[in-house]
Amino acid sequence: DGDHYTAVVESDPKLLTDFAIGTEVRFSLGDVVEWHYFRDDKVVGAQVTRVLRKRMTPEQRAEHDVIYPFPFD
Repeated sequence: DGDHYTAVVESDPKLLTDFAIGTEVRFSLGDVVEWHYFRDDKVVGAQVTRVLRKRMTPEQRAEHDVIYPFPFD
């Protein structure tokens, strides 16, 4: 609507249990703390995700990559 955005939850949140896959969420730009988009089949942004991936074990990273099958590197 110009002031707010609507998005759909695409993965199962681990901490925000009020949201299930498919939940529509309405928010303003000030609510955004993590974002990403794709350019040439690569992720742009996702800074928090990049930090978290560095802390993951190889097994956790492989599990993550099944959910998000696009390159973060």
